[in-house]
This record gives sequence, structure tokens and C-alpha cells, in this order.
Amino acid sequence: MDFDDVAAGYTQEVDRAVAFSGQAQGFFLDVKARQIEQAIRDRLGEPSAVRALEVGCGPGLMQRRLRERIGRLWGMDLSLGCLAQASRAGQAGAQAGTRADSQVGAQADAQAGAQASARAGLVAGDGRHAPFAGGSFDLVFAVCVLHHVPPGARRDALVGEMARLARPGGLVAIWEHNPWNPLTRRVVARCPFDRDAVLLSLSETRRLLRRAGLSRIESRYGLFFPWRGRGWRRAERLLAQVPLGAQFVALGMKPRPTPVTPLTPLTPLTLLSLGS
Repeated sequence: MDFDDVAAGYTQEVDRAVAFSGQAQGFFLDVKARQIEQAIRDRLGEPSAVRALEVGCGPGLMQRRLRERIGRLWGMDLSLGCLAQASRAGQAGAQAGTRADSQVGAQADAQAGAQASARAGLVAGDGRHAPFAGGSFDLVFAVCVLHHVPPGARRDALVGEMARLARPGGLVAIWEHNPWNPLTRRVVARCPFDRDAVLLSLSETRRLLRRAGLSRIESRYGLFFPWRGRGWRRAERLLAQVPLGAQFVALGMKPRPTPVTPLTPLTPLTLLSLGS
């Protein structure tokens, strides 16, 4: 699937596919944005101190939700059309913020614009060969990307590259559609750019993380209910291990190097004691 062909109408197509749920795509993205922020707090600390990369950022819908929450956020995608959409969305958001704060003066507006641009960046790149040094990020994540990648070696290569990009002690997180949920399958069937999609299970996703050398793997299902409110969120947490949620997330940590204990040098006294 060439996402350049659908970049301009991406949001509208997804909204049509999920319309039967009574919610627009934004509801589901908001849930995942909260999950990402919570995962950072649980595993990495304060989000404002984190450097993160979204692999397969598409038209920047998650970028828009996270760039004010995460210290430094990068988005990477193969589709130049999607990146153009993401860039325009980011500029529109910055301009809206500038208009809203115009009363504080031009100098404050310029500072806010500089801070926003410093917090986020977009880059064209293949998720299997990213243009970043190893260990560049505290968090590397992908939201509903892997089902567009053919099963087998290419999926392993993508997750392996995500693991390379994470620093030791950093986090790799993957959100995906749950193939066991019939409503999820309905959404995928209705979405024109999911025609070639091959859904993967949570167990397969966990294996991908493990083969990439990640440890402390955790996972949970979510989006059982398309409704907002604290009560529904509480119910979601209680059902997190029930394999019926519309989507799931799997997270793994890149192990820290095992410290090498230096050998104690042998002295004449030590040699005498060994020979006695």
C-alpha cells in the first residue's frame, strides 16, 4: 500500500471505518496517547525529560497529541505525503497557539514557537534502516504499523531496528489491532488502506519483542468500550488481560549491559595461599 495515495484523506477514511462505534478516530488516538504517557511515567519517569521516536507516524495524529507532553518527540515515516500532512498539522497547531496567546506579546510568541519546533521533528526513513545512531531514544514506539508489514523477516527487522534505537534501559512499545475482536476486523475490512493488512496476535508481538533482545515484556488489551469517563477507564483496567479488547499494547525494555567485575590481580601472597 502506497500511503502517499491516501495521505490527504487518511483521517476521513478512518473516521468512516469506525463510524459505527459512535466515535471518531480521535477518541481511539486519545486513549493511546494517555497509555503512552502512563507507560513513560511507569517505566521511564517524567515525560518532559524523555526523548521519543514514533516509527510510522503517518500524518502526525499521535505527534499532535504528544508533542506538548514529551520532552523531545520525533516522527519517522516512509511516506512523504504523510509527512507533509504531519508538518502542516504541526504548523497549524503552533499558529493556533500563537493566536490564542497573542496578548502576551511578540517576544513570548517567538519563544513559544521556538520551543515547539525544538520539541518535535519529522524525518523520512525506513523503519528497518533508521537514520539515527543506536541508543538515541528513551522510547521507540509504533501505533498500528506492523499489520502493514509482511509477516516474517521484515517484521523482525523492523522490531529489531526499534530495539537498536532504544537506549539501554529504554522502552520499545507496539500498539496493534486485536485479530480476535470481530469489530476490529470489521473496521479493518471497511478501511481501504487496510486491504493488504495482515493482523498479528498479541502472542506474536511478544515473540517479536523477545527475538529483538528485549526483556521485562508486559502487555494488555484495551478499547473494550468506545465511551469516555472514569468508570469506563476503571473497567478497561480490570479487563486488561481479557483477549477481547479492540487493540493491545506490548512493551519491552532494552537490557542494560551487565557490569564486568575486574579480576583481582594475583600477588605473591595469593600464589602462596593457593599452593598451600
